Amino acid sequence: MKEIVSLFILLLILITGASSYAEIEIKYDRFQDRTTVWTNPKKETGSWIQPGLILIGYYEGRTPSKPAKCILGCVLRVPNWIYLKCYHLSCLADGKPVSLPPSEHKGSVGKSYIVERIYVSVPFSVIEQHLSKCEKVEFKLWNQEFALSNYDIEDLKFFVEAFAEKKYREKGSGPTH
Repeated sequence: MKEIVSLFILLLILITGASSYAEIEIKYDRFQDRTTVWTNPKKETGSWIQPGLILIGYYEGRTPSKPAKCILGCVLRVPNWIYLKCYHLSCLADGKPVSLPPSEHKGSVGKSYIVERIYVSVPFSVIEQHLSKCEKVEFKLWNQEFALSNYDIEDLKFFVEAFAEKKYREKGSGPTH
């Protein structure tokens, strides 16, 4: 009975497609014998968006295993360069500071907008043991504060699960939840 209920819930999620989540993708590269797991933040329109969550990690071969480090960050679509020189990223997990290393910045110019990516390389345990278990995760990017949505926090959990078991199919994604 438990399996039937779980299957029903999974089908309901897939059918309704709660599109506010990022998409978790898993891709195996046979030339490097490495599998990469990442999130694709949802696409937004307009001149300014709430920062989207970036998570990237990999494991050797096809058998899921926990990486030593992964990438944690955010992506923003803005009208002008905002974080080109000031891109310090701070984090609170359930109100407690999380130590992050110095952040890095990458950006690209689109048609009438700029995409800025700010990220840090953190031990996987920071995601697994802290952020994915919190009810509230907040970031401060230079002078802008923002909290992850409940959907983003679920993505943290899905990201961690992708390294624990073969939950999602390769080159596709887990549910576009």
